Amino acid sequence: MSTTADVLSLPVTTYLWVIGVAVMGGLVGVLNKSNTYRAAEFIKAALTSGFTGFMAFCAAFEAGWSTGWTLFSVGIAGLMGKRAWDDLENVWRMRIGAPPKPQQTDTSEAEQ
Repeated sequence: MSTTADVLSLPVTTYLWVIGVAVMGGLVGVLNKSNTYRAAEFIKAALTSGFTGFMAFCAAFEAGWSTGWTLFSVGIAGLMGKRAWDDLENVWRMRIGAPPKPQQTDTSEAEQ
């Protein structure tokens, strides 16, 4: 990846691949969590993982990571979805000296 290019000046196909990889990670996460599947769960996972994966892509691009490591981080961020944001929030909270936020139990995990 060229470090002279701006992350927002990349071709649209790059964004489609990035969001596609992230969404696939998020859907794998939903499929592995529950035996009951609802359309709302898939939509929520697709939106959350797509956004999380895109943010991971922006961070990796700005850090100058290779294409392989960038796609790896996008896929993992997509798989983690909301949990990635919760973990990142706890890192920030600990840096400022605040206690970490208690982990919430996912309702789909509680149903099993």
